[in-house]
Parts: sequence; structure tokens; C-alpha cells
Amino acid sequence: MLNAEQKKALELALDGKNLFVTGGAGVGKSFTFTEIGKKLVKSGKSLIKLAPTGIAAYRIGGATIHSQLRLDLTPPYLLLQDEKRLERIKKANEDIAREIDVVLLDEVGMVRADLFDLLVEVLGYDKQYILVGDPFQLPPVVKDEDKRLFDTYESEFFFSSRAYSKLNFDIVELTEIYRQKDVRFVETLNRIRTADVTDGDIDYLNYFVREKAAGAITLTTTNSRARRSNEVELSKLPGQKHIFKAVKEGRINIKSYPITEELVLKIGARVVITKNGDGFRNGDLGTVVDIENNAIFVKLDKNGATVKVVRVTFEEKSYIVTEEVLDGKKVKKIETRTVGTVTQYPLKLGYAVTVHKSQGMGITKLHVDLDGAFAPGQTYVALSRATNVNALSLESRIDKSDIIVSSAVKEWYRKNVTKDYKLSKKRWKIRPEELYVAKNYLRNKLQTDYSYLIDFSFTEQEKAKSEFNAVNDVTLLQEWIERYLTKEQINKLRTKLRVERSRGDKALQNITIKYVTRKRLADFAKKHGLTLSEAIDKLIDAYEKL
Repeated sequence: MLNAEQKKALELALDGKNLFVTGGAGVGKSFTFTEIGKKLVKSGKSLIKLAPTGIAAYRIGGATIHSQLRLDLTPPYLLLQDEKRLERIKKANEDIAREIDVVLLDEVGMVRADLFDLLVEVLGYDKQYILVGDPFQLPPVVKDEDKRLFDTYESEFFFSSRAYSKLNFDIVELTEIYRQKDVRFVETLNRIRTADVTDGDIDYLNYFVREKAAGAITLTTTNSRARRSNEVELSKLPGQKHIFKAVKEGRINIKSYPITEELVLKIGARVVITKNGDGFRNGDLGTVVDIENNAIFVKLDKNGATVKVVRVTFEEKSYIVTEEVLDGKKVKKIETRTVGTVTQYPLKLGYAVTVHKSQGMGITKLHVDLDGAFAPGQTYVALSRATNVNALSLESRIDKSDIIVSSAVKEWYRKNVTKDYKLSKKRWKIRPEELYVAKNYLRNKLQTDYSYLIDFSFTEQEKAKSEFNAVNDVTLLQEWIERYLTKEQINKLRTKLRVERSRGDKALQNITIKYVTRKRLADFAKKHGLTLSEAIDKLIDAYEKL
């Protein structure tokens, strides 16, 4: 079921708008991508689904940008400057460009500005483009030899492309996190994402510097460290090694997929499953308990069940236009064709994996070693893999300097995505009859949610609570909200009151009475010499006169 933000994205997509759907880890971007695709097809639109990496393309059932455009390793900005080569690329894609209405692009945060320009130049500005991704996570790759890119673009990110500025994108940010329900952890992750962490956040994170849980997988920053850790741990196990080599056919980059070219296992080895299957999900941890000719049996940590893992074939695809005859007429169809395959067990040794390779996973037992964090978004991606904070641990203390965010992304996000939810007379206002509902909601938050007012010192928090208790009218409450609450907290309060408004005046009247505490009613009744029932009737009369 779609939440309000996801419904807004779907409405804009069905209305033909160019759309960018963003949000942090675990907010349902992939689900939204899938739902938009389904509804567009159902509405009669022809579309293709693209992604920058093989694993992302496999997950959405689409093609990589390089495969679709039939690109080699030449940097896209050079191709854009070479008229002959650009025309050849356009010629190779003219059929698909002619037939499609919509381009759905996943993991757009990893798409370089020049690649996005090339994509739109080839497929056309007359298409609807729907982009999904988070620029705050792992950035596009820019090699040393590609630094000339910045002679043309302000940054390497897609939003610095000429095409993005011309296409007039609507933006929807998803904020409701599904992967992790711990309120304090979620709030801290949100601030890590944008590098707006407080000293309190750092203290909270360093609470997790503790011994690694038994069976936890370590996320590390480099391939060499992950490989070394896996090799050392595997060597400690008795018994013979079993070696499984990937089988490759056609044109495909194995490194783009969640497998290894050579998988080395032993009975008792810890593994992480890298693809959803019968009884298991991507990111599940377990132990190898048996190995047969065409199957590996893994006992899962999450429920103790033993599952059978078989070889899986990953396909590199591209879209083509085909014709078929229906009722005597030629009808064109958009289909995918396989340009390469690789077959291997969807398993990796589960002692350590890089942050980059963990993207898309949800991990129950997680140990994070951020020594040497060097890329924007690494700390955020690593910590946001955790699905259970009780089984999360850190190898060493985190400092603010470990939380790296691209300045280009942060500035663009501030100007284009951040919404101002502050209250004013021209915008949303709390109605007088909503005072008790709002106060009761905030009172419960202040009493039960210790992440509320976390940006303030203990003394300031006590002052805020004292001021809140003295609030007795709507104007004072709105001033208090503007002074102390974050935009996320204000938005949640708005949503709460919006729901109550939608129930109508009679329901709101009943809710108002419900949220006046029994003690307040008793005090009111005593002051006016009334019974409790008479006091309620008097309050209802007062409300109806408003």
C-alpha cells in the first residue's frame, strides 16, 4: 500500500510529469519505482527501465545504460563532442527512441552528469523521464583521467547536467523509513545522510562501539580489506575447499553483479546470500552445512531454517523493437534481448563485504569498520544497512569528520528539495478546536520519545518543556513549535491533524473531548459546581459556539 508521499509521486508520473523521486535508505524507493512502472504500463505507456549498474538493472528487470546505448569505455563527455560517434549511437537506438514514451531510471545518484546528457540526447527530450535514487548515497565514479569532466559541469552528479535543467523535474522526497523502526536510530540516520549531525548524535553512535556479535558480517571500506578478512576466517576452518567458477557467455561485466568470479567455500563457512529466493532474501546471513554437485545448503541465522541455494543466471539486457502480426496488422512491441549472461551461486563469504557491495542489502547482524572512510555517503550507506540496532556494532569511534557528504549535493538539496514547514499566517495554522489534540500529541512525544528536542542541551530542553506546559492558546503553541521543532517533526504533527480534520467536525469534537484529560475535566467540574457529565455538556456547548 502506498503512503501519501508515494501516492503523490504516482500521481505526478501518471500526469506525464518529469519526476525525480528521492529519499534515504529504506524509505521504499524501489517499491515506488515498481508501482509507477506497473501503473504506467497499465495506462498504455511504452517504457524502458534503466540503471547505471548490472545489479541495479537486474533488480528492476531492465538494462544498464551502457548496454542499452551500446557504449564502450569512452567517457560520455567525449562521445558528446564526437559528432560521428554520437550519430552512430543515435542510429543504433533510433527504433527504441521512436517507440517509447517513458524512461524509468533507477539509482540515478550514481549516474554521471555527462552520461545523463548522453542518454537524453540519444533517446530524446520529448520523452517523460522518471528518476529514482539518492545523491547522498554512493556517488558516480570519476577516474583521475576524467577530471576534464569538470571543465563542462559544476559537479559529477546528474542534476548538474544540461538535460536535467531543461526537463523541468518535479521532486518528491520519501521520508517514511520501513527498514528500521528504532526512532532514535532513524532520526540519527536522517541527520547523518545530510551531515547535519549533532554532538548528541555522535555520542549516541559511539554507544555502538562494542564487541562484534557472533556471526555478524563486517562492512569495510576497501575490497582488499574485505578479501583479506574473508580469506583469514575461511582458513581457520577444517576440511577441504570447494571452488565454484562463474560461467560467462556474451558481453557482460561480472563485477557489476552480486557474485564472485571464483567462489571458495568450506563446510561451516559463513556466507551472505545476495539474491532473493525460496525461503531467503538478499542480505540474509547463514552457515554452509552441506555442499552437493548442484546445490549449497545454508542454515539461516534469522530462523534456523536450512535452505537450498542453486546457481542463478544473471543476464545483461538491452531493449529492442520487434514486430508481430495481429489481426492481419503489423504491431510493434518493445522487448528485451539478452546480450550476455553469467551463472554462479548467489553467495559471498559472509565475514566481510565492502560498503559499496552492500548497497541494497538489509543486514540483521552488522559490524561496521569505517577506518579509512573516504567517499561521500559511505558512513550513511554502511549504518543504514542495519535492520536491528541490537545487533549493530562499530569497530571504532566515529567522529564528525567520518561523515562525508558532497558539498554539491548538499547545496543542491538545500535549494531544490528541502521544504520549509515553518508555520505562518499565510500557510497552515492550527485551528482553535485542534489545540488539545496537538498539545496531547506533543505531550506524549516529549514524555516518551527521548530523541525529541535532541538538538538542544539538557538545560534548553527543560526550558522548552516548561514553556510547553504553560501554553494555553493556539498562538503560543505555534510560536513554541516554530522555536523548538524540526521540519520533520512539524510535518508529522501536520499529518496527524490533517487526518483528524478529514474525519469531520463531529469526529473532531469527540476527539477534542477525548484528549482533555480526566483531571482537567474534574477540575473544571469542581470549579463550576458541576458533575462530570454536566462539565462535558458545557464544553460541547462552548465548542459549538466557536
